Amino acid sequence: MTIAHWHPPALSGAFKDHELWNAILSYRDVPLSHGGSTAAFRFSAIDPPDPAMPALLLQPDGGPRFAAIIDAFPFTALFGADLDMHDVRDLPPALRSCIEEGVVRTIWDAIPENHMGRPQIVASGALETVSRQIGEGVQWLSVSIDRVAAEPVRLSLGATMSSFGSLVAARAFAPAAVNRGLAESLAAEACHTLGSLRLTYRDLAGLRPGDVIALPQLPPDLIVLRAQGRAHAFRRTDETWVCLGHEVTERYRRSLLERVNSMSDDHDPLPRIGEDPHQESATAETQVAAMAELGVIIDFDIGRMSIPLAQVQAWQPGTIVSLDPPALDNGVEVAIRANGQLIGTGDLIRIDGRIGVRITRVMSSPA
Repeated sequence: MTIAHWHPPALSGAFKDHELWNAILSYRDVPLSHGGSTAAFRFSAIDPPDPAMPALLLQPDGGPRFAAIIDAFPFTALFGADLDMHDVRDLPPALRSCIEEGVVRTIWDAIPENHMGRPQIVASGALETVSRQIGEGVQWLSVSIDRVAAEPVRLSLGATMSSFGSLVAARAFAPAAVNRGLAESLAAEACHTLGSLRLTYRDLAGLRPGDVIALPQLPPDLIVLRAQGRAHAFRRTDETWVCLGHEVTERYRRSLLERVNSMSDDHDPLPRIGEDPHQESATAETQVAAMAELGVIIDFDIGRMSIPLAQVQAWQPGTIVSLDPPALDNGVEVAIRANGQLIGTGDLIRIDGRIGVRITRVMSSPA
């Protein structure tokens, strides 16, 4: 197993959109300080604004598109100008565009440590027209930025749930404390894996209760937990477990399977995408037969637990971790998964000192 340097899981890719959205909303109406800035942020969920409202479509250099309606801006406090956003909307287009650019830049500068880059105003007009360029399922937040001036900046932001997750992950409109809080409140699922095996679709369809599968062996002092799309390795030392590091799950599976392939002719190497020597002459029948020989990766897991994401993020090389792995006794139930979906169960058995699985149930469709 080749160990990669630790990187914290990205919030935006770790959970379903609605789970992250609900966690974000747990901070509604809470004053949020942002780094060394004196600005404080508050936000709350709101209903979609009037479709006729003037809106801007913003595109950060390194972030998702979102719609913005600037509801209030302290022109007088900052620039001594007797002006409000209603006045700006009535100005000639060229002058209005210049002021909107300055307002957006001023608001953006109030967000220190923002990793999304500068936003560009890529379109403006009625909200109904602007929001079409974002996509379906647009959610809306009302954001207030205090202490930029004597009066707060208020704006309405519209984006998809996944885009708001990206905004938070990039520390835009949400400080690092929110990211830490989300990591503590969100739970990640971790599986203690016995290993992975490649089967053809034909072999997978042929599995029946009573069949026995011998698994590749791991050292007795090593365990592997799969969580957040990564395989985390831990080694037993005295009475503790030490994190060795992690590897992207697909890479871990491939390296494990390569070792299996080198020891046995029963398992073909993983197929290479795009290589089909019979592509030009293949008939429908031969194509179906070829599909049956494609490989699928099967995971064999014992135990499934829910762990705070913050704890998973703390699994760095050298970290001492408190783990209570399940005993590898005969009869322990093994979950059999393909592409993360449960397709069967089995009992752990030992075959000449090696770990194997006797299948007890095969599901007709993924659970």
